[in-house]
Amino acid sequence: MIDKILNLQNKIIPNKSILTLIYLLLLCVSAFKLGALYIVMFILYSCFSIVRNKLPKIDKLKHFYMGLIYTLISLFFLNGIYIIIPCLVLGVVKEVRDYFGSGTPEILDVLFTVYPSILIFLILQ
Repeated sequence: MIDKILNLQNKIIPNKSILTLIYLLLLCVSAFKLGALYIVMFILYSCFSIVRNKLPKIDKLKHFYMGLIYTLISLFFLNGIYIIIPCLVLGVVKEVRDYFGSGTPEILDVLFTVYPSILIFLILQ
């Protein structure tokens, strides 16, 4: 069952350029929502990241994208801080699966899966 879900995920994940655009767009929207100080920090971070080629690797962007999908789906059923729970659970389940032989488990993968739900929660506040 989990293998079928992961195969479906691999089919719907766009290329790195689109993933990067989605990542930066969500960061930008959250920056404008959170205020001027965050906008300045976002601009500095973005410039530094692009110039130094420090954007997250494709694996982390894929986790970010799937976390965004999970968050958008959970918005239909949950509200408030609870939209973070499905991303956290699915991210941890994926990493536990990786730990038992299906890949390389990393805590950053879970964080990048949960990150979009935190940003959307902050935007909706």
